[in-house]
Amino acid sequence: MSEALAPVIDRDPLQRELAETRKRLAELKRRVKAEKQAAERAGKTRAMIENPESSDWVWGARSIGRHINRSESQVHYLFGQGYFGDAVWKFSHKHLVGSRTKLAALAGKRAAEPAE
Repeated sequence: MSEALAPVIDRDPLQRELAETRKRLAELKRRVKAEKQAAERAGKTRAMIENPESSDWVWGARSIGRHINRSESQVHYLFGQGYFGDAVWKFSHKHLVGSRTKLAALAGKRAAEPAE
C-alpha cells in the first residue's frame, strides 16, 4: 500500500521551503500588527498624559470627587454603596477610575429625579 501512495507524497524540497517561508511571513505579519497596535496605544497614552483633560477617564477618587463636587472619602463611600453603577470602577486594589461622560449623564439623571 505504501508503494501506491509514494507518487502522491511529494518530498519536493521546494514545498518545504515554501511552507517555511509562509510561516515566516505569517510571523512577520503578526509582529508588524503587534508593533502597530503598541504604537497606537502608546500614542493614545502619551496624548492622555500630555493632556489629561482630553481623556474621558478620571483617575483617582480625589479627581472623581472634584468632578462631582464630593470629597475623596465620600466618593469611596458612594462607590461602595453602588451609587455610580458602571460610571466608576476599581482599577487596582485601591484606585478608582471614572468615565467623564457617564458621570455627567449620572449627575444629570440624578438631578432630574424628584427629591425624597
